[in-house]
Amino acid sequence: MKKIFLLLTAGALMLSSCKEEPMLTLSQAGANPTAAGEVLTVDVTTNCEWKATCSDNTITIDPASGTGNATVSITVPENPVSAPKTYQVVFTGTNETGMVSANYDINQLSADASVSTVFPDVDLKGYAATFTVKLTATNDWTANITNGATVEPASGTYGEYDLTVSIPENSTNAAVSHVLSIALAGDSASEETTLEQPAISTLDYAGVTYKVKWLADGRLWMVENLRYVPEGKTPSTDLTAIDNGVWFPVDSVNKVLSDNEELIKKQGYLYNMEAAFGLKPGTITAETYATYEGTQGICPEGWHIPTVKEYVDLFGKSVHKDFKNESAPFYDSETQYGSIAKANEAGWNVNWFGYINVATKTATKGTIINIIGYLMGSSAYTTEMGAKNLNDDGTLKNAQYFSAMASTNKTAGPNLSAAYSAYRSGMAVRCVKNK
Repeated sequence: MKKIFLLLTAGALMLSSCKEEPMLTLSQAGANPTAAGEVLTVDVTTNCEWKATCSDNTITIDPASGTGNATVSITVPENPVSAPKTYQVVFTGTNETGMVSANYDINQLSADASVSTVFPDVDLKGYAATFTVKLTATNDWTANITNGATVEPASGTYGEYDLTVSIPENSTNAAVSHVLSIALAGDSASEETTLEQPAISTLDYAGVTYKVKWLADGRLWMVENLRYVPEGKTPSTDLTAIDNGVWFPVDSVNKVLSDNEELIKKQGYLYNMEAAFGLKPGTITAETYATYEGTQGICPEGWHIPTVKEYVDLFGKSVHKDFKNESAPFYDSETQYGSIAKANEAGWNVNWFGYINVATKTATKGTIINIIGYLMGSSAYTTEMGAKNLNDDGTLKNAQYFSAMASTNKTAGPNLSAAYSAYRSGMAVRCVKNK
């Protein structure tokens, strides 16, 4: 019995020593497919079970495993990037005696370098604008835009992107060029697009187009008088229509209020301050009249009725002793007033405005003043003369005055200054853009 056992053991050892070591070879060590993508074929020669894997799941392997020899198809997708791509497929064979492996290296060619942008139909008018640009790039890219504009995102990898381009307001009276540049990594491709932003010259408001201009004080001004009719109001030729507060302009030849369309276009309507501030009659009181400085009123959104300082920064001259600016662009040191000639050279388009004087709080009728034209302001007149219009208890006397009226005085000369006027009087309105 012992002899038989020894024979069986010896036979088992002989069989074990005859098992083959694992073997696996590939017909090719790798390939260089085009950027368009390809299906590659490789023959596997092996004496064992095998499998093929790739760390990039965009690579398709068919079959991905088997026993013995096989022909394997490897599908490489398109390379849209203008840089080569590398993959490695690892074949591993195993049997009872061990494991063997072989690598199949794929070095895919790059796509042609390209970058392209698609712009929306944007009509730049000089005001700030934000819009989306479609970008397609074949590699890592960076974006840049000039003259204070911004682009987000400013960089990325290959693919398609929505770029948000923001153009700031053109604060000059000349066109501004914004150059959007897109560059691929390694300067392999680039694209530049120039956006011409015109100067702001007009403002569309309530169906009317007004001329506007940047002046030397750094602000954007209307250079035409407002001809906006507030809701619920009708322009009147009646000098007693004080609560209505909106009148047709004064015809300087006939010294009457006129509904002539050409005159309205030239001079605008005349408003009292409650109508211009968007208030109901009787709203302005001793307690409220100092609270309306810089109010929007009937101006467009983002604009307001000028303050005394904004007028003084143009004309230099004011009846307010605490406001003076001899460096103002329209100031004339010889006359010590603002100069109409300088203002018109700068494009401010000063014309005769006309004025309806309603000097007292109890007046039932206004009087046409033919030698002075006022532009409305929103600052309360509170110094000296303004104080004289207050009772001892702080309430207002007959008149409630506001300052920042630019006046043209035909008898004293063609001058401009920040003056004052009773709040129920009718005067022209120009708006200035908020900063």
